[in-house]
Amino acid sequence: MGENEIGKKAFRVLVGLNLKPSTKGFKYLHRAICLNVENPEYVTLITKNLYPKLAKEFKSNWSAVERAIRHCILGMGASELEEDIFPSSYTHYTNKDFIAYVSEYIKLSA
Repeated sequence: MGENEIGKKAFRVLVGLNLKPSTKGFKYLHRAICLNVENPEYVTLITKNLYPKLAKEFKSNWSAVERAIRHCILGMGASELEEDIFPSSYTHYTNKDFIAYVSEYIKLSA
Protein backbone atom coordinates (compact mmCIF):
# COMPACT_ATOMS: atom_id res chain seq x y z
CA MET A 1 0.00 0.00 0.00
CA GLY A 2 1.51 3.33 -1.10
CA GLU A 3 1.87 6.40 1.08
CA ASN A 4 -0.78 8.33 -0.89
CA GLU A 5 -3.24 5.44 -0.61
CA ILE A 6 -2.63 5.16 3.14
CA GLY A 7 -3.25 8.90 3.51
CA LYS A 8 -6.54 8.75 1.61
CA LYS A 9 -7.73 5.73 3.55
CA ALA A 10 -6.75 7.31 6.90
CA PHE A 11 -8.64 10.49 5.96
CA ARG A 12 -11.78 8.50 5.07
CA VAL A 13 -11.63 6.51 8.31
CA LEU A 14 -11.15 9.61 10.48
CA VAL A 15 -14.02 11.43 8.75
CA GLY A 16 -16.08 8.23 9.09
CA LEU A 17 -15.47 8.41 12.84
CA ASN A 18 -17.01 11.92 12.81
CA LEU A 19 -13.75 13.73 13.55
CA LYS A 20 -13.55 17.31 12.31
CA PRO A 21 -10.94 17.79 9.54
CA SER A 22 -10.68 21.51 10.33
CA THR A 23 -8.88 20.93 13.65
CA LYS A 24 -5.14 20.77 14.25
CA GLY A 25 -5.64 17.51 16.13
CA PHE A 26 -7.14 15.93 13.01
CA LYS A 27 -4.05 16.86 10.97
CA TYR A 28 -1.71 15.52 13.65
CA LEU A 29 -3.78 12.35 14.04
CA HIS A 30 -3.91 11.78 10.28
CA ARG A 31 -0.13 12.04 9.99
CA ALA A 32 0.41 9.90 13.11
CA ILE A 33 -1.74 7.12 11.67
CA CYS A 34 0.04 7.28 8.31
CA LEU A 35 3.42 7.03 10.03
CA ASN A 36 2.25 4.18 12.25
CA VAL A 37 0.83 2.16 9.34
CA GLU A 38 4.24 2.37 7.65
CA ASN A 39 6.19 1.71 10.86
CA PRO A 40 4.27 0.29 13.88
CA GLU A 41 7.21 1.11 16.17
CA TYR A 42 6.08 4.74 16.36
CA VAL A 43 3.15 3.99 18.62
CA THR A 44 5.17 1.87 21.05
CA LEU A 45 7.18 4.91 22.20
CA ILE A 46 4.61 7.57 21.45
CA THR A 47 6.04 10.32 23.68
CA LYS A 48 9.66 9.65 22.72
CA ASN A 49 9.22 9.11 18.96
CA LEU A 50 5.87 10.07 17.51
CA TYR A 51 4.96 13.33 19.28
CA PRO A 52 8.43 14.89 18.78
CA LYS A 53 8.43 13.88 15.09
CA LEU A 54 4.99 15.42 14.54
CA ALA A 55 5.96 18.53 16.49
CA LYS A 56 9.03 19.03 14.32
CA GLU A 57 7.06 18.41 11.12
CA PHE A 58 4.29 20.85 12.06
CA LYS A 59 6.57 23.38 13.84
CA SER A 60 4.98 22.91 17.23
CA ASN A 61 5.95 21.25 20.52
CA TRP A 62 5.21 17.71 21.59
CA SER A 63 2.80 18.65 24.40
CA ALA A 64 0.68 20.76 22.03
CA VAL A 65 0.55 17.82 19.59
CA GLU A 66 -0.52 15.42 22.35
CA ARG A 67 -3.18 17.80 23.64
CA ALA A 68 -4.60 18.55 20.17
CA ILE A 69 -4.87 14.83 19.35
CA ARG A 70 -6.55 14.14 22.70
CA HIS A 71 -9.00 16.99 22.17
CA CYS A 72 -9.82 15.76 18.66
CA ILE A 73 -10.51 12.22 19.90
CA LEU A 74 -12.69 13.48 22.75
CA GLY A 75 -14.78 15.42 20.21
CA MET A 76 -15.52 12.28 18.21
CA GLY A 77 -19.21 11.70 17.59
CA ALA A 78 -20.86 8.28 17.59
CA SER A 79 -20.52 6.34 14.33
CA GLU A 80 -21.12 2.84 13.02
CA LEU A 81 -17.48 2.60 11.99
CA GLU A 82 -16.47 2.88 15.64
CA GLU A 83 -17.92 -0.60 16.30
CA ASP A 84 -15.76 -2.09 13.52
CA ILE A 85 -12.51 -0.58 14.75
CA PHE A 86 -12.56 -0.61 18.56
CA PRO A 87 -13.41 -3.35 21.08
CA SER A 88 -16.92 -2.95 22.48
CA SER A 89 -15.55 -2.54 26.01
CA TYR A 90 -13.88 0.78 25.13
CA THR A 91 -15.56 3.93 26.36
CA HIS A 92 -12.50 6.20 26.55
CA TYR A 93 -9.69 6.05 24.01
CA THR A 94 -6.13 6.99 24.81
CA ASN A 95 -4.16 8.59 21.98
CA LYS A 96 -1.95 5.52 21.78
CA ASP A 97 -4.86 3.05 21.61
CA PHE A 98 -6.75 5.17 19.09
CA ILE A 99 -3.75 5.43 16.74
CA ALA A 100 -2.94 1.72 17.13
CA TYR A 101 -6.49 0.49 16.46
CA VAL A 102 -7.11 2.79 13.50
CA SER A 103 -3.71 1.90 11.99
CA GLU A 104 -4.46 -1.80 12.34
CA TYR A 105 -7.92 -1.34 10.81
CA ILE A 106 -6.37 0.41 7.79
CA LYS A 107 -3.76 -2.34 7.37
CA LEU A 108 -6.37 -5.11 7.58
CA SER A 109 -8.77 -3.42 5.17
CA ALA A 110 -6.08 -2.99 2.49
